[in-house]
Amino acid sequence: MSPQKRTRRHTIEWFQKNARFIWIFQRVIDAILAIAVLWGLSSIFHIEFSTPYIVLAAIAVLVAWPVFKIVGLYSSYKSEHPAATYPRIWGGWAVVTALLLLIGYITHTFESFLHPLLCAWFVLTPFVLCLHHLALRLLLQWLRATGLNSRKAVIAGTGELSQALAQHIQQSPQLGLQFHGFFTDLPLKSRAGILVKPMIGTLEDLPDYVRRHRIDVVYVALALQNAVRVNQLMNELQDTTVCVYFVPNITAFSLMQARVYDLKGIPLIAVWETPLTTAQVMAKRMTDIVVSLVALVVVSPLMVAVAIAVKLTASGPVLQKERRYGFNGREVVIYKFQAKDLGLLNPMGRFLHKTGLVSLPQLINVLQGRLSLVGPRPQLVAHAELYCKHIGKYRLGLDVIKPGLTGLAELHGLCEESDNQEILQARVAYDLDYLKNWSFGLDLKIMAKTAFDLLQRQNAY
Repeated sequence: MSPQKRTRRHTIEWFQKNARFIWIFQRVIDAILAIAVLWGLSSIFHIEFSTPYIVLAAIAVLVAWPVFKIVGLYSSYKSEHPAATYPRIWGGWAVVTALLLLIGYITHTFESFLHPLLCAWFVLTPFVLCLHHLALRLLLQWLRATGLNSRKAVIAGTGELSQALAQHIQQSPQLGLQFHGFFTDLPLKSRAGILVKPMIGTLEDLPDYVRRHRIDVVYVALALQNAVRVNQLMNELQDTTVCVYFVPNITAFSLMQARVYDLKGIPLIAVWETPLTTAQVMAKRMTDIVVSLVALVVVSPLMVAVAIAVKLTASGPVLQKERRYGFNGREVVIYKFQAKDLGLLNPMGRFLHKTGLVSLPQLINVLQGRLSLVGPRPQLVAHAELYCKHIGKYRLGLDVIKPGLTGLAELHGLCEESDNQEILQARVAYDLDYLKNWSFGLDLKIMAKTAFDLLQRQNAY
């Protein structure tokens, strides 16, 4: 073995054996940085870093360590983005600040400090800690990507879920996992039909392989009905030092905002749940009211002009009413400019459809609460029944979020009514994608993109 490879191997082994010292080092650096910020501010404010400030720094360090540990700041989150630590830093430091203020109030020592200096310290310290944790996590990700600070992993199971997990591990070097291979739950004589590689052996071989090769992580990705074999494997791995993670195969279900919860030590997996909390529903509704009101004020002259044009070129009322399926599958009536008599061959009808002006009255529906600004497309009653008959997943959209004036389907050009099965399936796919990934950021992105597209259409005319 060459000296370079020998040095690299020793370095990898050191990181594997001393990974916990990285987090101890991080705690020490956090303490040093907090003290350094306080000392630096004292210099800026021309205040001597005297005994009261030294005592304050010491108490802050003693309080911060257990608080940060409780909020999970010093746990290893290899699969998380570095920014995931920011809420823990800010939340933990807020608790530290509150405790220090409480101690100062009880001991009547506030007058010993310059209050603007303390305020600056309380505000500036979490920023500095965030930068430190970001730099350290990026460094660790780089070390893992180069093979340092890595752990050896195997997967128990050879199904589609196991293969997807292995692919994710191999394509994510920042996780710091060296994938060794699979262990099948099938008999040895059936292994010839398994195409996954590398195939190491059967589940019976797994415990011994873990001990001989010092495997650090075992992912158990077996079928739910194989509970007896899973329990046996868990028992056999108990006398090893390996970390065992159970990967339940729930991919067959229509996952909707899937989350993991802890109920007094009992792990719960949310396969399907409403993506919005009560507070988020209220916030989304307030956004709908404010934005629709502003939009109605801005476009009211345009709506009056369109109404006059429709009245002059078409018979019947200016507005047409359509029955659609709304929230919880209830029927609602939405408004559109009367373009039925005009048709797409008429220049006015073609203009209303191409520019999207035909749907402007639906801002009134948003204000009424029948629609939201962003959401799944509100389908005609007849079409929605067709959706539910042929595409069962569409019911998820009807029961979770109000239908929207715009959405992902509209952004991808699927805004026209159609009985085409492929178009229906595409709409459902976009609606479900929206529901699974809902966030206020996504809503804002869709609204901004819709506004941009509408402006482009107007400019085209």
